[in-house]
Amino acid sequence: HSIAYSAQTEVNPEVQMSSEILAFQKTVNVESPGGIDQSSGGDNSIIEKFKDFISAILIADFFLIMFFLLWFLLAAVLQSSFPVILERFQDIFQPVVVPSLTLLMVGSIASGPLGKKSISDSQT
Repeated sequence: HSIAYSAQTEVNPEVQMSSEILAFQKTVNVESPGGIDQSSGGDNSIIEKFKDFISAILIADFFLIMFFLLWFLLAAVLQSSFPVILERFQDIFQPVVVPSLTLLMVGSIASGPLGKKSISDSQT
């Protein structure tokens, strides 16, 4: 029974991949090779570049926050033997960590509506 089941579900991987690529291209509405719609106006490309720039900043800020989190966790674990690690973290908390967290939160909240707008624009 399991042999018959596996024989029925076996599909040529190349055929499956090409059908999935075609379905993805229909979903994304690819207009040109490389997946970039070159027919858009200059304003639209500037907006897209700005969104990409903001996204890159948010990604870098996210990893910076992850570094600060690891630093804090290490300092909390080693507080009894190496209190200087926690002291240095506390020194930079207000001037560096808080603005980084604020940037990440505000950027994430602001990118939500921007991302939804670009998704709805690409569907129309």
